Amino acid sequence: MKKSAILVGVKLPSIPDFDQSFEELDNLALACDYYVVKKVTQSLSASTNDFYIGSGKVEEIQAMVEETGAQTVIFDTELSPVHIRNLEEALDADIVDRTMLILQIFETRAKTKEAKLQVALAKAQYMLPRLIDNTIRLGRIKAGKGSKGKGEQQLELDKRRYRASISRYRRELKTIVEARRVQRGQRQGDNAFKVALVGYTNAGKSALMNQFLTLSHRHQKKQVFEKDMLFATLQTSTRRIQLHPMITFLATDTVGFIRRLPHHLIEAFKSTLEEVGEANLILHVVDISDPHYSEQIEIVDEILKQLHTEDIPKLYVLNKIDIIRKPQGMIPFHHVKISALKGIGLPNLILKITEYLMADYHPVQLAIPYDQSHLLDAVKKDGIILETEYGEETIRVTVAFLDQKMQPYEAFIDGSSLH
Repeated sequence: MKKSAILVGVKLPSIPDFDQSFEELDNLALACDYYVVKKVTQSLSASTNDFYIGSGKVEEIQAMVEETGAQTVIFDTELSPVHIRNLEEALDADIVDRTMLILQIFETRAKTKEAKLQVALAKAQYMLPRLIDNTIRLGRIKAGKGSKGKGEQQLELDKRRYRASISRYRRELKTIVEARRVQRGQRQGDNAFKVALVGYTNAGKSALMNQFLTLSHRHQKKQVFEKDMLFATLQTSTRRIQLHPMITFLATDTVGFIRRLPHHLIEAFKSTLEEVGEANLILHVVDISDPHYSEQIEIVDEILKQLHTEDIPKLYVLNKIDIIRKPQGMIPFHHVKISALKGIGLPNLILKITEYLMADYHPVQLAIPYDQSHLLDAVKKDGIILETEYGEETIRVTVAFLDQKMQPYEAFIDGSSLH
């Protein structure tokens, strides 16, 4: 059942993208199943100490709560414990800030054990410094001189419980992360080229992944969940994509980013996002139909910097050209235009991926005697076969190798490198 809510935004000099952020708050509320009954904004030179907003605006919102029966008031900022306590008392409604709203969405969407642990960790880290002294409810009832009141005792118990939960979540996540690193090491052992799909939430990453899977003729159960909404999926999914005998790569679909993504979430999901740092190529998927796509590109690029991915080649995939074909604003230099939904532009994208995939490979020609034809299986594993010709005495194979994979076959090289 949807809960009614009032949205509150404060335009401060430190928030240059206020309009986009407040519009996004509306979509976040919708994604969290809130029904927005009113929207309130206020321009301030600085937030206030008691309510964050002005006292006059508090009275205005209080009247709206009484008029509409709104159960929740959602703020487009991260509030302090004092702000939350004072606002709850004044408005007699649940107070949710932007960070908590995003955490609520993540809680709802988390399906895998890892995602649930990551969200629980982020929420506990967010809540720990925001525990409000329960003396308001329990009072400072003393048991005697020098003793602590029930409120103080409860606060200490709550803090201890949160710290214990944080430690437990970290231990469990560490076990999962170590297992995934082993799996990743096994994948690296087969010399697979790795492509990471990153981008703003709802840019179309999962739709693109499913297009790759369709072209790769993978079974329907390998498809990843996709839906036109914010944070449709949280789990990182890796699939082997084989579009042609010489075009095989591992594609990883990652969690979407958003402006002012809570620090706790970035930290909690860093282990998952390690997959991005291991990629040979990053596909930065951009919703080119969004009027604020330039700002979204900057936000994602800034988060990628935090993940230390500057040295990984990046290709901007401008998605949703079926909606808008002539985007307004700056277009990134290395880009390709597609529609993941309609399949438009995918051949060009695959061609671009192939260029990156082949960049570190060197083609050579091997002459393999028939009595050693068993080597062909090893050649297929270690390189990319471009052409095979069966002669009278030898099998002539044109194959592209990485330098470190070429040594076992040097005795069979027929002539010099082809490039």
